[in-house]
Amino acid sequence: MKRVTQLNHEEEFKRSWADPGNTRIELPPVDVNLVLARYYRTNEPLRFTRTMLWDMEVKKAFRPDL
Repeated sequence: MKRVTQLNHEEEFKRSWADPGNTRIELPPVDVNLVLARYYRTNEPLRFTRTMLWDMEVKKAFRPDL
């Protein structure tokens, strides 16, 4: 087994994605901002960005209990 630092992560992802033995699910694209506007009210207009999503995922991974 290779150490994580020795892996080519993009190639590993492509290889795993192409392997029919792995479950592969591709959902249709969703306009997240439209969904948020439909179900939530905010005091100011909000445009959810990829950076905001990434920051949220990092926080959840670091402290899933919060």
